[in-house]
Amino acid sequence: MATIVTTFSMDAFPRNLRDIMHERDITSTAFAKELGVTRMSVYNWRAGRTDPTLIRLFKIAEVLETNIGRLLNTQRHIKEYNG
Repeated sequence: MATIVTTFSMDAFPRNLRDIMHERDITSTAFAKELGVTRMSVYNWRAGRTDPTLIRLFKIAEVLETNIGRLLNTQRHIKEYNG
C-alpha cells in the first residue's frame, strides 16, 4: 500500500518570499499594508528571523497570487507502507 507524504521546510520561505515579491514587483511597504502587518514583520520574514503564522501564510499566498507549496517548496513523496 502506498501513502502520500507531504514535506515542507520553512527554511526555503525567506528566499521564496523575496523571489516572488520581486517577480510581482511589490515593495515590502505595499506588501505589509496589504497584509495588515508592519513593514518590520515583512523584513523579518524576508531575512528569516521570524516565521509568519499559518493563517498569515495563507494570506501571503493569496496576496502574492501563488500557493503555499511554492512558498515552502512543498514536495510530495509516495512511501510504501509495509503494514
